[in-house]
Amino acid sequence: MVSLSLFMRFPRQGSCRSTNIFHSRSGSGARAGAQHGLLKSSSGFTLLELLISFTLIAMIVTILSMSVRTGLQAYSRGRTANEKILTMTAVEGLMQRQLRALAKRNLNNFRSSFFFQGEKHRISFLTTHVPLGSLAGGIFKVCYLFDEDNQRLIYGQLVITRIKDINKHLPEHVAPDEITGLMEEGWAISMVDGIRSLNFAFTDSFDYESEPEDWEDEWTRTGRIPEAAAISLVMSQEKEDFQPAWKILHVEPLTGTKLE
Repeated sequence: MVSLSLFMRFPRQGSCRSTNIFHSRSGSGARAGAQHGLLKSSSGFTLLELLISFTLIAMIVTILSMSVRTGLQAYSRGRTANEKILTMTAVEGLMQRQLRALAKRNLNNFRSSFFFQGEKHRISFLTTHVPLGSLAGGIFKVCYLFDEDNQRLIYGQLVITRIKDINKHLPEHVAPDEITGLMEEGWAISMVDGIRSLNFAFTDSFDYESEPEDWEDEWTRTGRIPEAAAISLVMSQEKEDFQPAWKILHVEPLTGTKLE
């Protein structure tokens, strides 16, 4: 009985083993086939996928290039505008400080008259204020001159050491090769290019309701100074229909009194 039971169990166990082995092999084969199919399907891109990818890349590059170009143009316009504002502010600020330090022909003589000459495109006077960096001191004759042909502002300053130095004038047009000769005469010359127009106006009775367009465009009253001067400066970058604004500069003698 014992031997028969052992015999009867053995085939049953063997059949189970053979069945398990069969199922194991069939499962491994299915998984291997599935993996092979995945590898085969993911081995490359289709033509449609490549076209879509290239189209997206081209769109991104185009958007980025347009953004960079717009940014550079905005930076260039901002830089030009800043340079224009700095130039106008520097010219107007320097002239205002110089007019507030207006000097007479002879500071030791209270009755000495002032020197002040103004035209539509030119102004000259005596002052004790000069731009920073100048090593000289004393009384200076300064001149602002607009060179309309070359669209250039010419600034000159001359140290007054003799009475006859007051009668020295800058020429209407100063070429770059003439600066050396003017420097030998004692002039310090500075030029600002890119000026389309520069106008001056003067009044001996300042009123906040009055407009500089109604003021005098010349000042030739010997020994007298205006109560206020106005400057209108337009850079070359402005549009043709640009309406310039006037900057009013108050004139204050160094002595604090006006000559009657």
